[in-house]
Amino acid sequence: MADGLGHPSHRDEEMSWTQRSKLLVDILLVVALIGAMSNKITENAIHEWLGLSMIVMLIVHNALNWRWFTALFRGRYGIRRIVNSSITLLLLASLLVLLASAVMISRTVFPF
Repeated sequence: MADGLGHPSHRDEEMSWTQRSKLLVDILLVVALIGAMSNKITENAIHEWLGLSMIVMLIVHNALNWRWFTALFRGRYGIRRIVNSSITLLLLASLLVLLASAVMISRTVFPF
């Protein structure tokens, strides 16, 4: 909240540990994504390790945002909520397919 003069209060300036962790994970995900997508510049091993680190960070991201999952089946579903939840669940499904195919074609991280 701001005081009467529009200055932020002391509480507004502080971020909780959870907020800082979420922000850090999101920033690291963006950096890893950019690095993983530059596989023409980097070698395949870097691409694969960055991809694996992204999977780990996505798991951490979901663990930090666990309340979203608990609220998934509560409340009313309007059209906007249906669309948002559907897109998120489709992204999850595509991520799982991507992970399975990445393990199958891996030459460095999973060389079996």
